[in-house]
Amino acid sequence: MRLSCILIVFLLSLSGLAQKIQSPVEFSHCNFTAVAHRGYSEFYPENTLLAIEEAFKRGIKYCEVDVAVSSDGVYVLHHDPYTIARTTKGEGTVADNTFAQLSTLDAGDWKEVFFKGTTVPSLVDALKIAQKYDAVLYLDLKEFDAAALARTLAEAKVDPSRMMPAITSLESATRFRQHCPNSPWVWFSAGPANPNDLSWFQERVALGCRVFERSDDYLLADLQWTSAFISQAHASGAKVWAYTVNNEHLIKQLADLGVDGVETDRPYVAQLYVCGHDP
Repeated sequence: MRLSCILIVFLLSLSGLAQKIQSPVEFSHCNFTAVAHRGYSEFYPENTLLAIEEAFKRGIKYCEVDVAVSSDGVYVLHHDPYTIARTTKGEGTVADNTFAQLSTLDAGDWKEVFFKGTTVPSLVDALKIAQKYDAVLYLDLKEFDAAALARTLAEAKVDPSRMMPAITSLESATRFRQHCPNSPWVWFSAGPANPNDLSWFQERVALGCRVFERSDDYLLADLQWTSAFISQAHASGAKVWAYTVNNEHLIKQLADLGVDGVETDRPYVAQLYVCGHDP
């Protein structure tokens, strides 16, 4: 009887401890943004609805996904531009297959056998997941078509802010602004010759840019340049992100420099670590 009482007390204490150390899934108090690279790709098959939703469930508000166009003009989530064979058993490229063909392919089995049956999703379905969680998809576009992106938004029937593509030229930014005036975008190209040139940042922000993204190596190569770059980006009303970093200590170093967010395969660990929690 005494042993049973001790066991009950022990189990109750474990229950109380579990409640105290339960990991947060809401980070509104923290200004740092962990961007889930290809969804929660450390544990889940990249660029799938499963990987996206698992990141959003943990309070991650931005998922980077790779987007290509099928032979019948449908934007789908897939990374490799020259083959679909790495993550599926299909043949050729995304552009060689219709969406109907792509949507039957298994995109999960390559990661782990228990993900078997996870399929290649459309961007429309991914945007609906983002809408459900009040989150955003950051699009790495393998083929930029502003008009097609506008049609995708209309078909998804979601808030235009759910979609935020990477853009590499002012010409593309201008076209995107014309077709999707209420959608933000990320500048993913060379930085200014002079990081103190505020007008360079303002020109892009006026067209809808909300983030300037550079590699971590680039940002850490010249800290004086980076400090000026971050300062002027912030002065223009935009943020600075780095890609793609999986070491939480390096991520914290970037955050301490003033970098606002980082693309990572480990978004939940990164968000916890930078925001003051034990991963």
